[in-house]
Amino acid sequence: MCGRFVCAVLSLATWWCGSAAAADRVEALRQQLRAADADVQIQAVQALGELGPLAAGAVGELVPLLNHSQLAVRHETVLTLGQIGGAADAAVPALIKLLQDDSLILKHSALQSLRQIGPAARPALPHIERLLSANDRLVSVPAAWAYLTLQGDSAPHAARSISILVAALSDERDHLRTDATQALALAGAAAVDSLIGVLKTGPDTARLAACEALAMIGPEAQQATSALLALAASPNANVAAAAANALGSVAASAAEALPVLAKLARHQEPRVRVAAALAIGSFGEQAAPHVRLLAELLRDGEVLVRQGAAEALAEIGPAAKDAVSALDAALADAQGTVTIRAAEALTRIGAAAVPTVLQRLRDPQYGPLALQILGRMGPEASSAAPELVRLLAEPGTLPRSEMCLVLSAISPDPKLAVPALQKVFHDPQSAAQAAAIYALGRIGGGDRASLNLITAAVEHEEPLVRLAASWALVQLDRHNPDYVKIAVPRLTAALSRPEPRIREQAARTLGQLGADAASAVPALQQRVSEDSEPQVRIAAAAALAEMGEAAASCVPCLLDLFQEPDPAARRTVLYALGRIGSHAKEAVPVLRREVQQGPPEERALAAWALLLVQPDQKFLEEALPPLLKALPREEPEAVVQMLTVLGRVGKGRAEVRQAVEALTRSGDESVRNAAQAALEQLR
Repeated sequence: MCGRFVCAVLSLATWWCGSAAAADRVEALRQQLRAADADVQIQAVQALGELGPLAAGAVGELVPLLNHSQLAVRHETVLTLGQIGGAADAAVPALIKLLQDDSLILKHSALQSLRQIGPAARPALPHIERLLSANDRLVSVPAAWAYLTLQGDSAPHAARSISILVAALSDERDHLRTDATQALALAGAAAVDSLIGVLKTGPDTARLAACEALAMIGPEAQQATSALLALAASPNANVAAAAANALGSVAASAAEALPVLAKLARHQEPRVRVAAALAIGSFGEQAAPHVRLLAELLRDGEVLVRQGAAEALAEIGPAAKDAVSALDAALADAQGTVTIRAAEALTRIGAAAVPTVLQRLRDPQYGPLALQILGRMGPEASSAAPELVRLLAEPGTLPRSEMCLVLSAISPDPKLAVPALQKVFHDPQSAAQAAAIYALGRIGGGDRASLNLITAAVEHEEPLVRLAASWALVQLDRHNPDYVKIAVPRLTAALSRPEPRIREQAARTLGQLGADAASAVPALQQRVSEDSEPQVRIAAAAALAEMGEAAASCVPCLLDLFQEPDPAARRTVLYALGRIGSHAKEAVPVLRREVQQGPPEERALAAWALLLVQPDQKFLEEALPPLLKALPREEPEAVVQMLTVLGRVGKGRAEVRQAVEALTRSGDESVRNAAQAALEQLR
């Protein structure tokens, strides 16, 4: 029989008609479940699992298959119910029954699926508690993980569950060690003392897993710093590297950790040098005293070490200015991956790197890369404007279109840049007219000649110039209805241009217009569904988010995009679903699963979206914990959004009031104001 993944792909190829609605796919697969051939049933079950929460409508047909005569059908069905998540709550009684089955593999999978279903599976807790005593870790480990997920780390058997998981870190079976590591990371601070014990006395295999768990726990594991520092001296290079990695994640004291990491950065084993360099970078500007060491590593004989050093310098940012010369030399590295990372580090260092990057502009080999670095620096590179203006007047040096775009990105003095850009546009031989118009719109400056030029360019014979002029009008005054009326059709048409950068920019600009560009929703939906470039799909999804309720018809295609592994795509979809609000109710099963099982960095955003889509009391219990946990850590803009939701739904909740009151003392004015407004609502 073909493997689960291969079968799923074959089934999806049969049933996922590109533009068919998820409901149609589910209905077709429900019919397939009734086939007499067990292999056909398995294919349908697996395909439903790939659909995840979107397959909630098939739960009624899946539950009877738990009594199928063939073990393979029962097992695949259990796994799929777990993938459906909270929407498979009707299957809980049948899954509880499987906990008494003689098959260890069925018990293992049933425990896993009950955990994935989440709070609706709490009736299984008494049965799960009994399985904590199972002799085989194939059962006791998933039982402990399920118990902690459903009951929390302060429950009566939490310490016992943690003990089971810690013991499993020494198991010979890789998959059980991996499961135990993830479960201990979920337990968070409650597991740290036990993990410290493993660091001190456990075998190396367990120590590796413990380091990984502590790294996943992050700053809540800061008390493990001393044990990690001691472990960094291990003669086992893998253990030393794992300790270095964890030190970079647990918010260890810079004064204690950095000297040890600096020593590891000179370790004889490349993997240790890589881990140490990246960990040094995680301390940001506090690692400035070690910039020279990282600069030396840019000349290391191992490419991964050079990459790690460049990444670390990028994380340190402007405080890494003493490494500019070394990074400039690294641009010529024989390995392109090092060149890319060195360029990123120069970009992140910003203004201090501009003079060095400018010297590369006239280098035929590195000029285009230098231009790209300056553009990505943005306003930090404003001092480059005079040289760029000079180069614009020298034909044949660098592409004039690219120079115009970079000028627009670095926020130059309009008095310097605008005349040069106007001259480029008036040159009849210039291929950079569209870029010049784009730059004039972005730089602004209130110049009447520029406004007249942009307005006239709306009717230019070249389509790309007309598009750039439409975009520029929106930048000059996005609230001008005449400008919007001119721009929206042209920007919508630009979504079909062959150049990915233009499609992306068109989508982002339509997003800036919000509901005023609602006529572009069908075209944006097509980009989300069909565009070959990830950045265009994400930009289109972000634009739909800004259209709010007007994008309600796009929920299915957004949910399809959510299946992609790219974190940026997934976060954009979660934001879009929240903005669409109550019109995105078909996304509730997906949002509930993300709140319960998603990556930690996505759970708070999923909780925020869930409470906007369906602010029911039954979902409040699921959504509040990740939302409140994230509040102190998120960026101010995200915190303001979360506070707005908490003010609406948190009335009568002491924990909400306490969290909101704490933020009235925030150092960010926008957060303080939002917290005060939320408090007024809570009263």
